[in-house]
Amino acid sequence: MNTKTTQNRAKRDLEFLRNIVFLISIYIAGGLPSIVYFLTPTKYPYLINLVTQSIAVALATLCTILLDRDIRQVIKNILRRTTRVVPFVHTLTMGKVQQNRQTIKQINIH
Repeated sequence: MNTKTTQNRAKRDLEFLRNIVFLISIYIAGGLPSIVYFLTPTKYPYLINLVTQSIAVALATLCTILLDRDIRQVIKNILRRTTRVVPFVHTLTMGKVQQNRQTIKQINIH
């Protein structure tokens, strides 16, 4: 293996470790109010615990999307996707329209 490949692998591994530590710290921060609740069983840490765990999971999911390059690229491609709207012009359809107009004219005459 050459040094460039080793450096790229080490850089990728370091980025991966950083992302893992970041996500674990989010989960730990979301779990701190539950530890406080176990130590002091009052109502307010329990209520804060309910909210912070939900926020921690939502934040971790968002960070996973933002930190992972592949997932971020897929999301960008989905958001940038545009469907081109073209008019529906078909010769059989136009023929039917003209035929229907003639039929309406004939009905109006009678």
